[in-house]
Amino acid sequence: MTLSGYTNVKDFGAVGDGVNDDTNSIRAAITDCGVGGIIFLPPGSYRITTELVINSNVSIIGAGSESTNTDTTPPGTQAVTRLLYDPTSPGGAVIKQLGVTTQRIQDLSIDGNGKADVGIGFDRFRFGIVEHVRIMRVQAYGILAVPKASYAHDNFMGNMFTNIQIASNATCIRLDGITESEKVHGNCCHNSFHGLFLDHCNWAIELGDCDNNAFYMTYIFRRKAFGQNTDVVFDIGARSNRFYHLQGEVYAKGRPNEPNGIWGYDTENGQAHPYVEPGSKLYWSEWPCKLSHFS
Repeated sequence: MTLSGYTNVKDFGAVGDGVNDDTNSIRAAITDCGVGGIIFLPPGSYRITTELVINSNVSIIGAGSESTNTDTTPPGTQAVTRLLYDPTSPGGAVIKQLGVTTQRIQDLSIDGNGKADVGIGFDRFRFGIVEHVRIMRVQAYGILAVPKASYAHDNFMGNMFTNIQIASNATCIRLDGITESEKVHGNCCHNSFHGLFLDHCNWAIELGDCDNNAFYMTYIFRRKAFGQNTDVVFDIGARSNRFYHLQGEVYAKGRPNEPNGIWGYDTENGQAHPYVEPGSKLYWSEWPCKLSHFS
């Protein structure tokens, strides 16, 4: 399979058999395509032994992740295009984004192989697109966005995530900004998530110091009893974030002047209502939208 105008990693020596080390070949392709370029990973399993650090506007596109199977434990790894993380010492992120804008990650599976702390780590990522991506078998976070601002308003913002499946991680997604006590403040704001399928995790979504993020059709496949961890946490500093049709266990512990919202809270999975700490605020309505609440 070839795509016109794309830089093919196999032209730089990548094998994609899950055995050979393809790290240097992928890095060479990233360097060669330059700012605004696109690298293409044909069908295969690309073993990498260190983090893929991307600090320029280079997009990564595979041939698909549709065959990933989360009904096995651990989830199956028969993706069409797979990045297989296999470092000598565990830790780090499979993909680390540093100061990138208008970039795309699409149609691939990111397999932490039980050795990565993070699937994709974002820092100062703006107006990017991540779609048709599967992330699995990482130790801490599937997606971690914590902008370490080097100057004011250096944020993780305006990004769109579509059809994302995350499985077998401690936490699937965490959005968090730099605390207000820092000299400069980076924020996670105005991002949208469409069609999240979160499975085999301890916590699904943790929202820290962030605002105005929107989640549409979030499905959390619960494989643990209620009361054992929580699916969605609105932590202190989370404000004006909103979910549209959410199925999962919810815990809100923000400050009174920092309300968040859920429009269409699905109680089918057994939790009658979100848990809201005294003094915290959460707008929510049941699914189907019958009643409105302000807790």
